[in-house]
Formats: sequence, structure tokens, C-alpha cells
Amino acid sequence: MTHDMHGNWPDESELVRRRQDFDQPILHELIAALKPHPRGLRRWSVMRAIRVDRNRRSRDIPLKFESDVESVFRKFSADAIDAHARVCAVEIAPFCRPHNTAGEVWALRPGKAEALLGEDIPAA
Repeated sequence: MTHDMHGNWPDESELVRRRQDFDQPILHELIAALKPHPRGLRRWSVMRAIRVDRNRRSRDIPLKFESDVESVFRKFSADAIDAHARVCAVEIAPFCRPHNTAGEVWALRPGKAEALLGEDIPAA
């Protein structure tokens, strides 16, 4: 367990919230969608891949689906622009935006997803 930048330990409600962040199905779906693409995918391709997988599994696609996916990406992104939303240490954050790519590309950092979740994650 780590403390915040002021030296304070997180309270129990904060720990429960963090645990819930790691248990989100969208986190696993994002990892599965990006795993077969080491150079990353454009944001809309990630959304499409998760939608296709959800349709195949007969899972719901809520109205705020894209907003939810974007939020999870930001919470687990190693990029500095997402620091305000991050819920894990940069060292273990599984997602990033690769440099020198046109458009908004999302990628999975090698080995970070397995380290974060402590399990082997199959590709979609």
C-alpha cells in the first residue's frame, strides 16, 4: 500500500474504489482488444473491437459506452496527460499513447497488463 504525495495513507473507501477500478470488465476488454496489436490501434478501432466482442457475447452496450472505455483507458494510462485520472503507478500502468503516431493511437505496454492483474490475458 502506498501513501499519497502528502504522506497520507488512503482511507478504506479509497481502497475499495481502487479495487473496483481493477475489477472493471472494460479493463479486461481493453487489454484483450489491444493485445494482438503491439504497435497499438486507433481509438475508434479499439471501440469497434470491443463492440464486436460484446455483440458476439450478447453483452450490453450502454449509451455511454465510449465514455466508459475512455475513462478506463485514462485511469490506467502511463501518459503524463492522464496523470490526473490515473489509479495505478506509472511503472505498472498497462496503456500508453505511442509517440510518433498520427491520430489518437492507444497501445498496450508489453508485460504490464499481466503484471498489473497478475494473470495471463487472452487476446480478443
